[in-house]
Amino acid sequence: MVFGTVLFLRIMAAVTLVAALSFSTPMIDILETLRMCKVPNTIIDIADMMYRYVFIMQDTASTMRQAQISRLGETAPWLRRVRDTGQVAGGILMRSLDRSTRIYQAMLARGFDEDSRDPCFFTAGVPRRDRLIGLGAGALLLLIVLLNVLSR
Repeated sequence: MVFGTVLFLRIMAAVTLVAALSFSTPMIDILETLRMCKVPNTIIDIADMMYRYVFIMQDTASTMRQAQISRLGETAPWLRRVRDTGQVAGGILMRSLDRSTRIYQAMLARGFDEDSRDPCFFTAGVPRRDRLIGLGAGALLLLIVLLNVLSR
């Protein structure tokens, strides 16, 4: 009995910590930290895609649910609503499987493989020299526009 209670409390503490981390830290930062901790790229890529597809599946589910409601799904008997909910869940799984197959084929067509690395401009900051050049170009553009307006 004591072992079960301790195990339950450990699981609840782990779930609470993961929830707190996910609510307080952007997913990009979590994935970059995993890269720095030498977690294999395959696992990081899978986690990134899972995170993206949660929102896509949520959007698909709300669209299908709205379609069900518009066909008077809310006024149906309880057993039929349960069946319809199962059909919506099955439809979501089928659509997500189809979408994942199409996206994987598109990734392969663009040269993706498991050893692909993100380009450095996704992970590295903008160098100071480039920031200064951009700031100077913006100031020059602003000066040209200002001179154009004043010359009228």
